Amino acid sequence: MNSLNLTSANALLKILEEPPHYALFVLVSTNIGQLLPTIKSRCHKKMIALPKKYYNINEVSQPNGIHQFWQTYYDHCPLFEAQLSDNELQLFVSTLAAPSVDNIFTLTQIVDGKTIKFSFVVDFLQKWLIDIALYKITSQLNYFAYFKNQIAPIMPNLQIDKVFYLSDRLSFLQKWVNHPLNQKLQIENLMFQYQQLFVK
Repeated sequence: MNSLNLTSANALLKILEEPPHYALFVLVSTNIGQLLPTIKSRCHKKMIALPKKYYNINEVSQPNGIHQFWQTYYDHCPLFEAQLSDNELQLFVSTLAAPSVDNIFTLTQIVDGKTIKFSFVVDFLQKWLIDIALYKITSQLNYFAYFKNQIAPIMPNLQIDKVFYLSDRLSFLQKWVNHPLNQKLQIENLMFQYQQLFVK
């Protein structure tokens, strides 16, 4: 959209004023201020955040461990969006592997439900719980095999009965991920509940 000159913008305006009945136009711009006011006035505007990373596994000849992790996380979908940067992912996992008060507060300065969607945080925690329960019972991992070295040391203190209670809580929150609640506070609360999984 930003590469339109005045002539092409006027041509676009004409078709927006008299669109075919079967047509739905999706216009994308990285700088809405450059568009003609007459074009903007005929559009419903929606702000969409740019993805942190966008992978197509068919274009990755030799995926590294992080690529492989996200590929597994999304059930081997060929095209997927990585919701966390590599550093954010490492911070999240290291906090789950050592859920101290300081680590939790450090995490929620970044993973606060705004820049990283609350719905993703709930999904990430749910998959983590599935894996640590699976590992406790079978010594196998599904989603987080890449982080086996961080998961194995926490197993002796894991109270598996508490895992299922927190998993139920996360399932309940799935219905409320779009509610305008204090998401940072909810994430902190979830992380402190997670911390209790390792307290006898």
